[in-house]
Amino acid sequence: MLITEKLAERLPFLSSTIRQVEEGGIQIGGTKADAGLDDRETLNVIAELALHAVTVFPALKDVRVLRAWGALRVMSPDGYPVYAQSPLHEGAYLVTCHSGVTLAPLHATALVDWLESKSTAPNLEGFDENRFTLSQAA
Repeated sequence: MLITEKLAERLPFLSSTIRQVEEGGIQIGGTKADAGLDDRETLNVIAELALHAVTVFPALKDVRVLRAWGALRVMSPDGYPVYAQSPLHEGAYLVTCHSGVTLAPLHATALVDWLESKSTAPNLEGFDENRFTLSQAA
């Protein structure tokens, strides 16, 4: 993830890997790797992020990067979140996803209804961890 200085001008269009926050700074990110528990980042990856941002938005070429970091995030095998209720322990849930920012609107509304067992709750059975269980048929 790269964070730039604040800009007065707004970005002209949306991007899935480059976003401008309310205060004007630009967030640049969008890498993923199966790194195990190694949370170090490399200069090559940071350079690739910066190059991608300038390719998409050439006006960013002279913008200063203030911070850069890498982190570990959970990624399910299919890339989708996992929402599961324990069959053994009432009130225990598993909720994990790669992008909590992207899913924040769902997590603040429909997921709360599901956790509270409200009648308005969505059916999240398709997001249960059992989707990764191998079939016994073969």
